[in-house]
Amino acid sequence: MSESTRMMLGLVIGIAIMIVLVMKTKVHTFIALLLAALITGLIGGMPVADITNAAGETTVGVMTAIKDGFGNTLKSTGIIIGLGVMMGGILEVSGAAEQLAFTFIRVIGKRKEEWALAITGWVVSIPVFADSAIVIFAPLVKAMSSVTGISVVGLALSLACGLQLTHCLVPPTPGPLTAAGMLGVDVGQMIMIGAGISIPMLIVVVFYCKYIGKKIYQIPNEDGHGYERKEFKKEYIKSMEEVEKLVGEKNLPSFTASILPIIIPIVLIFVKTFWGLFGTGEGVANTIISLVGEPIFALGVGTMAGGIGSANIVLAEEQKEETEAADETSEEPADETDSDSSVMKIGALKGPTAMGMAQLLDDENYEFSLAASPDEIVPMIVQGQVDVAAVPSNLASVLYQKTDKNVSVLAVNTLGVLYLVEN
Repeated sequence: MSESTRMMLGLVIGIAIMIVLVMKTKVHTFIALLLAALITGLIGGMPVADITNAAGETTVGVMTAIKDGFGNTLKSTGIIIGLGVMMGGILEVSGAAEQLAFTFIRVIGKRKEEWALAITGWVVSIPVFADSAIVIFAPLVKAMSSVTGISVVGLALSLACGLQLTHCLVPPTPGPLTAAGMLGVDVGQMIMIGAGISIPMLIVVVFYCKYIGKKIYQIPNEDGHGYERKEFKKEYIKSMEEVEKLVGEKNLPSFTASILPIIIPIVLIFVKTFWGLFGTGEGVANTIISLVGEPIFALGVGTMAGGIGSANIVLAEEQKEETEAADETSEEPADETDSDSSVMKIGALKGPTAMGMAQLLDDENYEFSLAASPDEIVPMIVQGQVDVAAVPSNLASVLYQKTDKNVSVLAVNTLGVLYLVEN
């Protein structure tokens, strides 16, 4: 068996094992990928570890290849994915993703969400790499599914297909640009031909996405964590009135504040792309554009913009809650004063301390709270649950400090109690 045949056989077996592990077992996807890579390499004839022959030539082992491949993947997309996850969390928590979803639906109309995402992906992926764009738009897809009741599978697939079509067929993305250079085709012609071929493919794929969204019906859970899969029913799809009611009940940020974290990185990357095609390639402007248009930098700026907007929203919500709580607190004492103004609340210790008040126990103008120890009386005084308290005199200084000097000693009385006990 030739080396190429062995490698192809290893690849087929590795992919098959990965699919079985992911779909039929509880093995985590990451572990399944590692096992598939290991099996593919070993069947393909790669040694387990690096081998260096007498001539000094090194044959890379399968473990080294896996580690290098993982490192290269992290180097190219790891930071981008990390920033995208952060941005997604910010957009979700602040409500910006829901605002964007609602605005999209209101502009394009109901039942056209797959078309909107597919066209958006088709346009955006011309200047922006598909891997960056899918990370940027992921929160929007999830929010649209949650708001409309449409399967997140169909929506995400529509976006991904739109992104990949122009990414693979229309320059200035690297693949078609390299193909144009190798074949000696003019870049302008390549753009027109690639766009022309991708449009009918986009139309076909949207109908498929609509079909698969009903076949695999999966929507985000109400708490935002995880997804729920069930059989599709037409009543699951929310009407426009239900969507407007749902969004109207929430305090969402403005559309401008919501879309800025997405628009900023797209514009920055877009500027760098076109500067690379038509710019001079030197000077201060080239340095600045090369920096700000780098996907990592652009996504970082977008994430910061989303974070600042989210922080302002959270602060506004906290201030609103504090104001409402203060209003409620200020109203409560007034109500209590109105209803209980004629009743004096008294706290006292069981035993000799309360005996001197025995004649007041049946008086309707007094409400007594009796405690077994001073420790039970102290919280009543500190929290304002009693108006007057009879406690040991040595506790007065402690209460004076704990209540920030808000209690006063009315009298120090021992003779009456001692006389009562004595007799």
